[in-house]
Amino acid sequence: MAKLFRRSLFGYKKKDVIKYVEEMSANFQVRLDKCRGEIDSLSKKREDLELRKAEIDKEKAAISDAIVSAHEKAEKIIAEAREKAEKEYAEMQRKLNAENQKLVQIRREIFSIRRNAIKTLSNFEVESDDTENQDEI
Repeated sequence: MAKLFRRSLFGYKKKDVIKYVEEMSANFQVRLDKCRGEIDSLSKKREDLELRKAEIDKEKAAISDAIVSAHEKAEKIIAEAREKAEKEYAEMQRKLNAENQKLVQIRREIFSIRRNAIKTLSNFEVESDDTENQDEI
């Protein structure tokens, strides 16, 4: 800001210089107050942001804990389900083996019954042949 001062005998007029310095000082004070206001405003915003960040960090920690807890519960549920399925599978295998053994036993009994039936029929045929042969005599 170029200011032209009026000249006097030994330089510039003191009133002009003093008036200019007072205007500059007042202008500087206004700008300084404005800067302090901005600094205060920014400091307040920074504090608010730091508080919000702390809240977000707490929420983040809580969410993280919840995720870890849910993951652990899920793994536990999966492990329990797997164990239960394995037990049920083993039980079904045991029942299947028992039923297969029953089936084998039934087949043996059927075979034995057939063999006895064949023997009985053979004996009956032999007796029948003997009886026919005696009737013919």
